[in-house]
Amino acid sequence: MAIEQGLFTYIQSSSQLAALADTTNGKGVYWVLMPKGAVIPCIVLSRTATADTYAMQGSLEFRGALFQADCYGANYYSSRAIADAVRAVIESLVNITLPDGTVASGALIT
Repeated sequence: MAIEQGLFTYIQSSSQLAALADTTNGKGVYWVLMPKGAVIPCIVLSRTATADTYAMQGSLEFRGALFQADCYGANYYSSRAIADAVRAVIESLVNITLPDGTVASGALIT
């Protein structure tokens, strides 16, 4: 399983987000494209960049990734509330193992 699946499962299982968007039964969180007819509020995740870390000996087998979360709500304020909740969930990724087995040592939010 890739980090995308672990991140997806971690976000989808967040009770904080479930209070704002229906994230049960595979709804509410999507990769890259929101399906036609999707119910709003929802979150669309995208992997926007990947960077491998190298030393003189070659790859250190450390890979950094940049993800984007687009948050959709009925209005600006509900979209911001969902975005704030996503941010809080991502900020909690400190020294935990995602459902896919990837160890998240931290998250940098810009």
